[in-house]
Amino acid sequence: MLKGELSFGTDNFSEQKVLSQKESIVQILKNILFMRRGNMPSLPHLGINIQSYLYSFDDSVDVNSIKNKIHEQCSEILPYLDYENINVYVATPKGSSVPILMLIIPIIIEGKNEDLIIGIQKSSRGEFSFRYEFEKSNNVNL
Repeated sequence: MLKGELSFGTDNFSEQKVLSQKESIVQILKNILFMRRGNMPSLPHLGINIQSYLYSFDDSVDVNSIKNKIHEQCSEILPYLDYENINVYVATPKGSSVPILMLIIPIIIEGKNEDLIIGIQKSSRGEFSFRYEFEKSNNVNL
């Protein structure tokens, strides 16, 4: 069972905030996605450097490479993910010219099957936004 990660924020009682299991999974994934290899001396092989993929939106994003890297780097520390059913694609919302990298990652946590949906977008100023939500899983293979 994954213990809650510590946050830099504080809770309502001015104590250090402890993230829920779901929030902890998101935080670990976010760290791995945005880190570069070697950023964490104790685990030098971790780091996908997702920014490098997002700079290549004008070309094409290799979604299979992203899926493979998530599987290879997260499987040893996040056994809650259903790696066989990860979906990665690029979408451009209606009325926008800025594409979003979408990741749909099935998870099993607290006995429930859910999809973690992550959207990563690079603004015209080069800033990255990271949004996520959990939805009930439609995947019956879990």
